Amino acid sequence: MLHVFGEDFRGAHRGLDGMCPDTEGNIIACGGWRQAVPGPMVYVFSPTGRVLETHPVPVNWLTNCASGGRGLDTLYVTTHGGHFFRINNTGRRWSVLFPRKPYRFRECSS
Repeated sequence: MLHVFGEDFRGAHRGLDGMCPDTEGNIIACGGWRQAVPGPMVYVFSPTGRVLETHPVPVNWLTNCASGGRGLDTLYVTTHGGHFFRINNTGRRWSVLFPRKPYRFRECSS
């Protein structure tokens, strides 16, 4: 998937950050910021990369989104400034991807 946000005299606009899939193959992604048009938003992209929906967010610099909730219909969004949003009953069901084998986390030494 590729989406061009454009650029202006300040340079390229900030692109996508965190993202998660829904059960229809769409990608829900955080992107944009107040310093450039169109501003901070949650985007819904089709599997072909077309923008299906945009949802403006009232704070700057979105960092991630994740799915959850009892019916897998809740979206969580975080920001660089420490804000945490929960959007219930989004009308979407999220796809939760599980690895085939459990990951083994090991502490890294420097």
